[in-house]
Amino acid sequence: MAYIFNGTSYVCVDDFHQAAKNIIPKAALGYLEAGAEEEITLRDNLNSYNKYLINPRLLVDITSIDTSSYILGHKVSMPISIAPTAMHRLAHDQGEAGTARAAYKAGVAMCLSSYSTVSIEDVAESCHFKGVRFFQLYFNKNREITANLLKRAKANGYLAVALTIDTQVVGIRRADEHNKFSLPPIHELANFKWKPLSEDETNENASGSYLNNLINTGIDQSITWKDLAWIKETSQLPLILKGILNPEDAELAKEYGADAIWISNHGGRQIDGCLTPLEALPDIYQAINGSGIEIYVDGGVRKGSDAYKALALGADHVFIGRPAIYGLAVGGEEGVTAVLSILKNEFKRVMQLSGKTSVNKITRSAVIYKKP
Repeated sequence: MAYIFNGTSYVCVDDFHQAAKNIIPKAALGYLEAGAEEEITLRDNLNSYNKYLINPRLLVDITSIDTSSYILGHKVSMPISIAPTAMHRLAHDQGEAGTARAAYKAGVAMCLSSYSTVSIEDVAESCHFKGVRFFQLYFNKNREITANLLKRAKANGYLAVALTIDTQVVGIRRADEHNKFSLPPIHELANFKWKPLSEDETNENASGSYLNNLINTGIDQSITWKDLAWIKETSQLPLILKGILNPEDAELAKEYGADAIWISNHGGRQIDGCLTPLEALPDIYQAINGSGIEIYVDGGVRKGSDAYKALALGADHVFIGRPAIYGLAVGGEEGVTAVLSILKNEFKRVMQLSGKTSVNKITRSAVIYKKP
């Protein structure tokens, strides 16, 4: 199915990507698209899905296909949801409110970034305080700031906290440093009107972008596994750990009470030359399978078949980041709706073509590793 925006037909995520590159201002696009250093991992994230081949089963009755799934006990229309990305108003004036409404109407989850340009409260209100919404947390040096965010998330109907654990400092993003991106004056980090994020928000002597400087000066670099209990106690919400790439950390997540782990390399923006989430997934699944901890994956998902492959390798849920931004740039809420609809249709079609009538039937035998 094609979606029409301003007279142009869009049939896949890449169509939205190509259009968004001409819509989002150069410096903002550089921030949103940048990977770390030589961007090897950024490219590997995309290419990793090509290492697996779909192994279809035929002569199956596919007249009824159920794409629905569950995430932390909440039913969603498909196992593909929206990951936290900062500053959606860089792409469209509706910002995170438009993205959240699209997610709610599509029946999928959305995780709101701490560094959103629409506040925790306004995003919740835009969805009439309904839908499956999670809140992504950066652990600030000032625990008053962190506690404030957690309590506001709980009070406004967010259903879980996703703690980003791979960004105690920011990776070296060369394109971002060249552009020296700063948040345009018409926008703001909406969750922090009441208190500065760091002792030096301007950080005039630092290199890189405005947001990178905020993280490098404001995030608590001393956080350890022992701090997870404080987060759970303060938020009174399920805890997801976002950024895990190895089985040892997955096992520690289980030991310290995480409810889910989110396999991610931050969209290739932190360590250049590290594992891709899809490469890390099989060993992590093997390490914690049967523990009751859910496994999520992001990074490089651009097609419904990508999500299918991740589920076959052990993921319970898959998240998209940049594709939602591309849709937002092209058509606001309706653009995000179109991206989600395209992914759902692609996901359903690959289920049909491979003889899987429900998500729980997408098991390890559904894909084969492509030998070099």
